[in-house]
Amino acid sequence: MPAGKVSDGLPLRDILNLPMTGSIRRISDLTGISYGALKKLADDGEIVSIPTEGKKIILSTWSLIEKFNLAPIDVLKESWLKE
Repeated sequence: MPAGKVSDGLPLRDILNLPMTGSIRRISDLTGISYGALKKLADDGEIVSIPTEGKKIILSTWSLIEKFNLAPIDVLKESWLKE
């Protein structure tokens, strides 16, 4: 795993309110995973990223939740499907 530290985790209620996508900086701020670690994961194809015009990269929040096991996936699927 690249250098960087995952925070102690987010409460489920906070994860359910995360945006589906976000810039590397925004996702770094939300998760506590360093910008450099997220950029490396995106560059290496380990998380889903969406290139935009210029150099900006948008990350899939779902991809990060799965990669770092931030929440039980089955619980999230059930919660999101109810909405």
